[in-house]
Amino acid sequence: MNETRQDQSRSVVLDGIFLSCNVAYHNGTNGDLWYGTSTDGVAWATALAAGGADVGEFPSLVVTPAGAVRVSHYDRHNTALKYSTGP
Repeated sequence: MNETRQDQSRSVVLDGIFLSCNVAYHNGTNGDLWYGTSTDGVAWATALAAGGADVGEFPSLVVTPAGAVRVSHYDRHNTALKYSTGP
């Protein structure tokens, strides 16, 4: 996660089952919600979780016992609470 960005908020989960660090964060520059994961804290895999104007603020991240990613976040553009799922 070596990107230049203005993060406004993030949520971090350390997963003891899959031995990974999981991060959901709002990219304040682009207004998107991103998800990142790493098993060593050095190499990160990142993916766009929700794109659009002013989405992804105030993320709350959960990793289920099966390893699935769930993120709730605020969509400022539509003034709505959103829910995103991952692998």
